[in-house]
Amino acid sequence: MVQLRTDASIEAMRETGRVVAQPLTVVREAAAVGISLRDRTGRPAGSCVTQAPDRRS
Repeated sequence: MVQLRTDASIEAMRETGRVVAQPLTVVREAAAVGISLRDRTGRPAGSCVTQAPDRRS
């Protein structure tokens, strides 16, 4: 079954794409062969990203 998207839904997806594209662009510009992101920022890669709690029980 084909799901049709509303204009509002499509605009929400566009905005999400813009939000995701910004950090990816920064990382792409900082990346170079043989250079880790730690070398560029002084922090471990992903250090600005918070991790979800471990819910494995």
